[in-house]
Amino acid sequence: MNGIRGILLLKDGKRPELFQVENNKHHAGIVERTRETVLQRKAGKPARFAHARRAAVYAQLPTFAEMPEAGACAEFLPLGRCADAVRRAERRGRSFGLSLRNRWDVGLAGLDWVVANAVARFRLTCPEASCWHYWNGNCYCLEENQEGTWTEALKFCKRYRSTELVILTSIQEKNWILDLPLDNFWIGLNNLEETESFSWSEGTRANTNLSWLQLSNPVQPNTCVKVSKRSLVALSCNTEAHWICQRNAVVDRYQEHKGKVLLSPKGSTSQVHTDLISAKTACLELREQCKGITTWNNAYALARGTVLLKSKENQSAAYVKSDCSLGYFGINCSSVCNKCYGDELCNPYTGDCDSFHSCRAQDSPAVCEQALSSVWCPRFSGWKYWEKNCYYFSTEAASNWTFARKQCRRFRSTDLLWIDKKSEMDWILSASSTKILWTGLNSRKKIAIWVWSDSRSAAKELRWLKLEGNPSGRCVGFNPTNNTILKIKCDENYKWVCKRKEVVDLFDLYTDKFMSGPLEPMFYTSLSTAVVDCLSDSNCTGIVQDSRFFRRTRGIDEITASDETVFTYAKRECTFGYYGDNCALRCKKCYGGFRCNSVTGKCPERLHCIGQFKGELCELGLINPKCPLNAPWWFYDGHCYYFEKEKKGKYTWADKRCSYYKDAMLVKVDSMKEKEWLGAMLERESWIGLQQQGTTWTWSSGRGNVVLAKYAWLWNFPVTTGRCAQMMKGGSLQSLQCSEQHFYICEIEIDGNNSSLTNFFIEYPGKIMLTPYGLAMYKDLEEARYHCVMNIKCIGISSWSREHFSVIGIEMVSGSADHVLHLKTSCTIGRYGSSCEEECPVCRDSSLCNMVTGFCDEKTTCLDQSSLESCSGSSISERCPDINEWRYWNRYCYYFVRAFKTWEEANSSCSRFRASELLWIEDQDDL
Repeated sequence: MNGIRGILLLKDGKRPELFQVENNKHHAGIVERTRETVLQRKAGKPARFAHARRAAVYAQLPTFAEMPEAGACAEFLPLGRCADAVRRAERRGRSFGLSLRNRWDVGLAGLDWVVANAVARFRLTCPEASCWHYWNGNCYCLEENQEGTWTEALKFCKRYRSTELVILTSIQEKNWILDLPLDNFWIGLNNLEETESFSWSEGTRANTNLSWLQLSNPVQPNTCVKVSKRSLVALSCNTEAHWICQRNAVVDRYQEHKGKVLLSPKGSTSQVHTDLISAKTACLELREQCKGITTWNNAYALARGTVLLKSKENQSAAYVKSDCSLGYFGINCSSVCNKCYGDELCNPYTGDCDSFHSCRAQDSPAVCEQALSSVWCPRFSGWKYWEKNCYYFSTEAASNWTFARKQCRRFRSTDLLWIDKKSEMDWILSASSTKILWTGLNSRKKIAIWVWSDSRSAAKELRWLKLEGNPSGRCVGFNPTNNTILKIKCDENYKWVCKRKEVVDLFDLYTDKFMSGPLEPMFYTSLSTAVVDCLSDSNCTGIVQDSRFFRRTRGIDEITASDETVFTYAKRECTFGYYGDNCALRCKKCYGGFRCNSVTGKCPERLHCIGQFKGELCELGLINPKCPLNAPWWFYDGHCYYFEKEKKGKYTWADKRCSYYKDAMLVKVDSMKEKEWLGAMLERESWIGLQQQGTTWTWSSGRGNVVLAKYAWLWNFPVTTGRCAQMMKGGSLQSLQCSEQHFYICEIEIDGNNSSLTNFFIEYPGKIMLTPYGLAMYKDLEEARYHCVMNIKCIGISSWSREHFSVIGIEMVSGSADHVLHLKTSCTIGRYGSSCEEECPVCRDSSLCNMVTGFCDEKTTCLDQSSLESCSGSSISERCPDINEWRYWNRYCYYFVRAFKTWEEANSSCSRFRASELLWIEDQDDL
């Protein structure tokens, strides 16, 4: 109808008549002639609506060419909303000066009034709530059902996008509003910012000198303006009134959600448009039948649903039809959105923020049935999501039913497939390949008693699950080729489907323990948000909470902390004993009650946080039992560090002092992070392992030259010769003469694997260490080593043929060839004592001294070597007076007399032996 002026009338299903409109006068005549046809007055009782398909009531219909300026108002409404439309038409009719009589009881006599699409679209750009009306390029909301202060009214308006309390821009607009039957309605005029001048609610200055913008009351501070009985009335902003909101009709009614997809219900068909503009127009015309637009194959598909998800398709975006401002949703934009992850926009229909689900690829326009994923489902290949469950379609080689169930149970809280409803079975059949797949249904324990693999009865499901196949089959599989459920022999080989509830507990909570770093830099105020990111990150091993904040970590070690506000949430997607991609790898054995980490497969370490370091600062002050214990060594990032603070010496002296410890050297700084930690821990200037050979800087003990490009962050090396490097408090370096005397820093690199435990012990073949530690006996030497390293009281391990005992004594005696002593020490062979400063004496037959005491224990043994307890009670020494009568213990000889004597007699008897006295007790070990 472009270029044609007219109104199309559909009368009682007859052929449409086109009334040509030559001018406004002609148009008004048509309105008058058709008034009695369209609106019927029924005196004395309300009118009833006839069975019209649609009703369109226009208060003013200018020529089509003039409609944008004059303000056409088209209402395409369901029949149930016709009454509201008519009442609004009456109000607008009075404002346009038409002769509609006040408060007619009206009805529709099978007549539809239809206007060309070009006109209807103008109205469709206004919000759909019943309070909204169109006039002259703007949309107006006349809120008649609520009252509030001026500020409350403004807040209501701002729930809608680009909306303010009404701003009067012309006398025509003012007159239009004043002509409406309004009493007590706020507009945007106020002097809240400046008492002497007025502004509109969006901040622009109002020209109150205009003759048509005069107020009826004197101006006071805190004054706002309302429309009341065809006047602009100034009064206190705290007064309550209705209000009028306004926004431009060309405001885009769509919210753009990048990286999202808006989905339609299953089975829906969608219009697809090649350009976004036409898609938006079509969606507006469909009104409530279209909720928005989603990208699909470089095109734009209309969506009927309200499910808004993340999309993994390239350059995806959803354009959701909504009039609400950001942060609001629902009918009349009256509800506040939940806080969304990463400050994303909430779903303007539901207010939700679905951060857990995503669509990998749309099956068809705006439909994602087979490619849904959930962050709660394992991230490995083969897993799919459907209706609050996770499913794994096996990618491994086919196997029998028993092995298939075992493979499913690698994953936490997972088992072979069970079915809850027929629609689930239909989805699985459509999602699988053409080959038979094992399910958990079986009758292996009892013939004809069918249960799922978790032993739940399948009686309810068998009402609609029809089993076919081999009568002797005791296990069940799906055949997607012909959609049948088959009884099969359990030893046949097929692939399988695993199932798990979507949301299960994937994090193990530990109180008063902190998980080691490296910690991610981001702080979270919400645990759920941190969980989403951790589940999405294949390297995330857990979440630590300190006070009110949460942080992700990639560490696995357990830090014992005294701070009760510290909690650790360790991620575990695999069943205990499995780790890695698809939980396919078996863990090695961990000791000390630990299980391997399900992400890395490594065994955690047990670390201790020193008192002054709390919360996330724990990692700055850690002690590791694997570090030397005979001096204060600190642990950081896989290394032990010793800061000498008492004795000073030359560079060569410091280097030698470090070498007293096994594998220790002057510290080598490998990273800026390590440099910063050393600088923070350092209290006095100290030598580090950096020295000059000529003009070249090298790391001590042959650890390589300093490549300037690699170590640019470390130091601007001066042009000097024969210097040594010193670190100062804070981490800065300087070069000094190597003959100067300073403190020093030693470093030992330790391996977190149990295989490195042998490095903590020195072996003494044919030796026994006395005094067992309680009942600490182990069949596995490595386990005995682990527990000894972790226990500060443990001195070593006395190994017999098949048993290994933790011991806490310091006395070493000779045993048989079957005996081996594993002495725990951090010192280099031949050294002992505090800081490993002492050197062992030369012992008989070049044997090694006791590296705990420094003694040569070659003259001691025990008479009864059947057990460690028996040996401890029968130890003898060549140094004792009579090897047959005297017993030896801890550097002392003891003579037990069974005869009864007085104290004086006993004392006299002991004094017969040189340097002997009656028993005295020095400590509890003697008892």
